[in-house]
Amino acid sequence: MASLSIKCSYTVKPAEPTPVCLGQWISELDLVQPLSHAPTVYFYSSVPDSIDSPLETLKNSLSQSLVHFYPLAGRLHHIHGGRLELDCNAMGAQIFEAYSESTIKDFGDFCPSPELRNLVPHVDYTTPIHELPLLLVQFTKFKCGVLSIGVAISHTMVDGLAALHFISCWAKIARGEKLDDADRPFLDRTVLRMDDDDHDHNLRVAHVEYDRPPLLIGRSDDKEERSKETTIALLKLTKEQLEKLKQKANVDLTENNGGGYSRYEALAAHMWRCACKARGLDD
Repeated sequence: MASLSIKCSYTVKPAEPTPVCLGQWISELDLVQPLSHAPTVYFYSSVPDSIDSPLETLKNSLSQSLVHFYPLAGRLHHIHGGRLELDCNAMGAQIFEAYSESTIKDFGDFCPSPELRNLVPHVDYTTPIHELPLLLVQFTKFKCGVLSIGVAISHTMVDGLAALHFISCWAKIARGEKLDDADRPFLDRTVLRMDDDDHDHNLRVAHVEYDRPPLLIGRSDDKEERSKETTIALLKLTKEQLEKLKQKANVDLTENNGGGYSRYEALAAHMWRCACKARGLDD
């Protein structure tokens, strides 16, 4: 795979003044995930003739988008107990301009690889958290003329639906369209906050799903497992195979099962069983 070089970087701030809100509360649901940036990459085989400079269009439209999604231009910081809060301070997002000697054909079926990961901005988590951008973008030009936009967006700030909502609105602005009321994000996270007077402090529920995964037998830590190279493969399933799995999962269910297992549930269970067999676990 040919090399990739970063030409320069830019800080993109909201195009208009945005609310300055320090110490914004973040819900427990947003704090469950470890501090990370979710990566996605988008490829464009051509650029409309009406766009003179794709990079400038990208920067300008992002600047306008951050007016509506201004928390993404802010920064997180730790408070007592290790909890995170958000400062909406308009420090901005980061855009990197890159060039690759590769062509789009070099990526084959786009199976996850280090080369594909290089199309998304690298996030340096040694940077103090109050300086770390919540949104990083990499604009890459390929030798064949294809363009890619790699996005790394804070998992603390967005989930999958919220990230796609932001990307969709950004694309809409880049096309010169106006956002309507349905496009504008709802930014008040305090609706998920329970007042201290509304619950009994003596009640506690053990949420084991949030515990750290158990270590392998005979191990005192997971350093050795983390150091192993990951092998990645794309497994393609046909519609017929999915239906067969679904039928097998539902074969012994009664009419009181609420409609039976979905294709997703059947596939997830099948993958879990395969993983357990591969690990040699007891039944």
